Parts: sequence; structure tokens; C-alpha cells
Amino acid sequence: MKSSDIIDLLKLKHRKDVCVEQCKIKPSWDGSRNRLGRGIDSPIMDLWVLPRKWKGGEPICYEVKVSRSDLFHDHKFPDYWKACNWFYFAVPNGMVKPEEMERFPPQCGFIEANSKGTGMTVRRKPCFMAAEIDPMVYRYVLMWRTEIVKSRFREIQRM
Repeated sequence: MKSSDIIDLLKLKHRKDVCVEQCKIKPSWDGSRNRLGRGIDSPIMDLWVLPRKWKGGEPICYEVKVSRSDLFHDHKFPDYWKACNWFYFAVPNGMVKPEEMERFPPQCGFIEANSKGTGMTVRRKPCFMAAEIDPMVYRYVLMWRTEIVKSRFREIQRM
């Protein structure tokens, strides 16, 4: 199963919500520098979801992993926590054993593609992170990822 297959399944699960693929946490370059003096790029979430509901509409972040090596050597996932209240690793069916999920902090949930590749099943629910979401995330979504609004506006203009 490819990463794009898992993204498609997650978007199907959240078809009524706001879904942003490759969502940045902050501007591409905000003046931050690493120890070598180079600009630091923003971490990019595979899928950021804002449920379309007032109550229980906290942002969800999905980090897709299709290889065990990538999952167990990822150390950047805590960077995403300031952009969501729920965080999940999204993985292919059977890639991670339940006891292996326990290696990860309680803020990390796991959602797995089903054996037929037609849906997703939560295997481990993360703990809720009650942090305020960094306003830069919302700003990024509004400024750079509003294609749905633009296309609807074009449709209205044609009428």
C-alpha cells in the first residue's frame, strides 16, 4: 500500500471535513536558523483535518508511514503537536503490532487501513492534547490552501 492510498482513505473518512494535504506548521522560512546558520524549513504534516463541527471539532494530524523503518526512526512527530489536538500515525494493515504501539508516547494514536484497503480503523486512540493551536496553522490554511473556495467562486461567476 502506498502513502497516497492511505491519504485517499483518510480523506474518504473525513469527506465532510476540511482536509489539507502537506500542511505546513509555520511559514517556509521564518528567520529561524539551524546550528550551521541555514534557514529551517517548516515541518509538513501529511494530512491536517479540521472537523466541520463546533463541538468536538478539534484539529487532527495524520502522519502517514508505509515502512516500519520510517515509523521507528521518526523523531519529528512531536513538532506536529502544536498544530493539532489529536495526532495519529496512519499505517497499512498489519504493519505495527499492538505491543509496538506502546513504544510511542500516549499522544500518538494509530489508525490502520483495513485488510481490504477500503477504510481505516483506529487501533490506538491518542490522548487529547489540550494545547492552543498555533494560529500560523490556520493562517497557512486560509492563505495558501483555499482552493475549494476559489473553485466555488469561479462556478458562481459562470452562472
